[in-house]
Amino acid sequence: MIYVAGIQLLSGARATWAIVPQVGDLTRVDAGFSTSLGGFSSKWSTNGTEFRLEISTPEGTTGTVGLSFPGNYTSAVLSGTNLDGVVVTADDWGKYWIEDLAGGDREFVVVGV
Repeated sequence: MIYVAGIQLLSGARATWAIVPQVGDLTRVDAGFSTSLGGFSSKWSTNGTEFRLEISTPEGTTGTVGLSFPGNYTSAVLSGTNLDGVVVTADDWGKYWIEDLAGGDREFVVVGV
């Protein structure tokens, strides 16, 4: 379940993480786990036109989030909570990438256009 939720701990001290959900044919996933730093969770859903991701990561950690464009869309609009000052890039394979994101609770919504 953690694979489809997309949660990966990257550093030995577990202070660096990545959340890149593997959507496939699923429509929703809710998973998480706890470490000595705190809890990590990923909850996402998609309906073909919208991809919504809620994450919770421990304060004092940093990570990367990869967000899929919904359905067969080749372009999309991203919105979310606590995105002030973050850099968002899009790749050629239908994903938005947010790097060096500080730990905390966040929600992202990607709507196909």
